[in-house]
Amino acid sequence: MTYRSLNKMAFEPFYLAPIWIVPDDEIHVISWLGSRPNNAGAGILSKIATPGPHLIIPGAKLVGAYSTNQFPVYLFRHDTPTPGDYAKLELPDITLIAIVSVIAQIKGNSLSEKANNVYNAHYNAEDQDVLQATERILNPYIRLVLQKHSYAEYTTQCEDGKTLDEIQVSKITPDQLLQALGLKQDGAGIVQDQDATGEIKKIGKTILDKLNNIGVALMSINLDDLSLPDTVNEARNRSAVEKAEQQAALDRETARARVIDKQVQNRIKEAQGLLTAIKALSEGQTISDDQAYRALVDIPALKEIVGDKDKFITEGGLSGLLAMLQSK
Repeated sequence: MTYRSLNKMAFEPFYLAPIWIVPDDEIHVISWLGSRPNNAGAGILSKIATPGPHLIIPGAKLVGAYSTNQFPVYLFRHDTPTPGDYAKLELPDITLIAIVSVIAQIKGNSLSEKANNVYNAHYNAEDQDVLQATERILNPYIRLVLQKHSYAEYTTQCEDGKTLDEIQVSKITPDQLLQALGLKQDGAGIVQDQDATGEIKKIGKTILDKLNNIGVALMSINLDDLSLPDTVNEARNRSAVEKAEQQAALDRETARARVIDKQVQNRIKEAQGLLTAIKALSEGQTISDDQAYRALVDIPALKEIVGDKDKFITEGGLSGLLAMLQSK
């Protein structure tokens, strides 16, 4: 059975069975007619039952079953009315989502130590729910560390000139998270960081004292995710695509404008050539083959635009022709 399912077994009767067998990886809390067992696990009527067979007399009930194996704790489940194993970290313009995983265990090396801590877990934990109690002990401290880390990175990037779309808050490492809590990872789990000083050292001691009161030892703490919500990331992606499309369109129009400008310059040069040819013809001068071609081929085409060339020329329209072509 899983750890959670074991807790759900509370208050189930023994059905007057004389022998109760506790599995190897469990410790049970047995109450006789509502009385509390001895925290050392001794007793015939009410007891903390370690693995093996136990004599149970009528009136006894199983009120708690706890695994001696490691178990996960889902942080931030009870912070808000909305279910979800994550914390929302509010920054000036954005909200981050933080997901933290914790592995814990009933404290103790020997069975007698574990039995004593099962007693603490059952009778000292809030609502006799050791998972929820562990979560609520850790939540405010871990949330505060993540909030400070996120705000520091956010403000630094803002000061560096990054826009809201460019800001990315990096994850804090497990060691950094533990150091900020006044804790450190040891071979057998998480212990207080003796090198910590001041308030940080007090925080580490407070966390471990509170967990010790409910019989829980921390094995690891890890930040699984620190990111913008999916909806914000999707919006950012859409914005990035739109900006890329807008930039591509701008680049296309810029290139097109350059082509048009080149075409206009070519038309101006053609007009200047026509003007030279027309002047030469009007003055009876000899013109080149290219000028003659322009006068004979291009001028008839222009005539459809400006009318009779002689009238146009005599009325001083040559410079007007150039101005007209320059405006196209």
